[in-house]
Amino acid sequence: MIRIIVAISLLFISTPSFATEQIKRTQFILNQLGYNVGLIDGIYGSKTNKALKKFYKNKNEKFDGTLDNNEINDLEDSYERLFINFPKSEKWNQDWNWDFEVNCLLPNKKSIQILKEDKNYFVRVQLDNKDIGGCPSDNDKEHGLKFNKPYSERAEVTGKKTDFQKNKNYLIQFKIRFVTGFNTKRRSETFFQIKDCPTSVVPVMAKIGEMLENRRLFVFDLGSGSKKGRVRRSTSPKYNPIDNNWNLIKIYFHTGSPNKIKIYFNDHLLLKETTFPNVMNCDGTDFRIGIYRAGNKGYFGNPLSIVDYDEVNINFTDPF
Repeated sequence: MIRIIVAISLLFISTPSFATEQIKRTQFILNQLGYNVGLIDGIYGSKTNKALKKFYKNKNEKFDGTLDNNEINDLEDSYERLFINFPKSEKWNQDWNWDFEVNCLLPNKKSIQILKEDKNYFVRVQLDNKDIGGCPSDNDKEHGLKFNKPYSERAEVTGKKTDFQKNKNYLIQFKIRFVTGFNTKRRSETFFQIKDCPTSVVPVMAKIGEMLENRRLFVFDLGSGSKKGRVRRSTSPKYNPIDNNWNLIKIYFHTGSPNKIKIYFNDHLLLKETTFPNVMNCDGTDFRIGIYRAGNKGYFGNPLSIVDYDEVNINFTDPF
């Protein structure tokens, strides 16, 4: 009888309470979202409390000081937006050689989707008004004041590993379909980036925005963040690329000093060969697709923009 009681007592002690498991789950998600709470120990301490306050501050909400199911549900919803629901078929992206993951927390579950058209899968990115991105700077007031914007709207994917080595020549090519939008008059919206390290340094930022009615302007910011000054080039095609048709982008990119780039849109030379300061300061340079733009607190806000991607491939190529 005594042995049975002792055994039951030990079982009870070794099984964490529901509250402890709840706190552990909270700590795990906060760490995954970038709010460092340190060791996942199931103890609700000052680090966990501070991280929760920061989490809600970035949501423009106030933490009520109590960790309960409401907070758990909010955290779980955010955690789900760190991932994409990939198709079960392992061959869905067999015509890609680029593997990707979500870059920062997505605004919502529909921001990036894998869709199927006929028998072909593709990636759809959509960004609507007030779809604030989940990167630390996206809803940061100081960053907004510096760049004259209330917040940043963002939905992007980035390479799972380093995409570029130094002093190499690359051919990046992918299919793109501008479905709707990309007509913000205040600022252009990105459709791809080459990003270096976890800093504000951006070797290549490719954007598109409205110039005149039914006309679009492609803008390329090159070497942004360089002390020598960035290079900006722009071009306007004779036709409106927001036509819901698939197009082929080819990017020739040299990672030496200086950097060098040349871009084709179908058979049209969109950006002639251009050199710019090398701002690739680390081995973490990666390729990104998706939309990034300044927020707009105006009456109508930003319009809905949708863009599709397929067959993204990055390969070494001969010097150009």
